[in-house]
Amino acid sequence: MGAEYWLFFIVFNYSGAKRIIELDPNAKVAYLNGDASPEQLKGDNITGLDYHNSILKKNPEWIEEAKRLGININVWTINKPEDMD
Repeated sequence: MGAEYWLFFIVFNYSGAKRIIELDPNAKVAYLNGDASPEQLKGDNITGLDYHNSILKKNPEWIEEAKRLGININVWTINKPEDMD
């Protein structure tokens, strides 16, 4: 139906993310579980990370690494302005 341009898959299951990409190499897929580095995501052609803010607080270097690798970044459960900063 021509909607591929607007689709972005977000998944908790790493093998599921890889399977989507196997089926459609152009699919935009973000991983949610937080246990994979941006380098690992890039190596598996996963285009985004969508991690809870606690994961990025434990691994602050992942933000710059993801930017450098062209990985989309989304962070969830931000309740305090200092966390947003």
